[in-house]
Amino acid sequence: QLTLSLYMVMLGVGQVIFGPLSDRIGRRPILLAGATAFVIASLGAAWSSTAPAFVAFRLLQAVGASAMLVATFATVRDVYANRPEGVVIYGLFSSMLAFVPALGPIAGAL
Repeated sequence: QLTLSLYMVMLGVGQVIFGPLSDRIGRRPILLAGATAFVIASLGAAWSSTAPAFVAFRLLQAVGASAMLVATFATVRDVYANRPEGVVIYGLFSSMLAFVPALGPIAGAL
């Protein structure tokens, strides 16, 4: 419960930080740095042997995820801002954010 709550808080805080940063330095560096941080944190969380280490790696995962999330949504906005299909694409991305976290525990139980 603690790791999920902290993950969601850090996901929100990270978006506030990485949004303006991606406007300033570009989407690609933010996306790649976020993906790298997420992979490293995932491996660290999988291999962690203590609860504090696990929580720390989960926080780093949230930082990486927030960077990737912001860069992806900003890229979609950049590409589809003035196109009619932009509403559909943005809706698909938003619905994924709602359904994937709900399906994750189900898939993990299989």
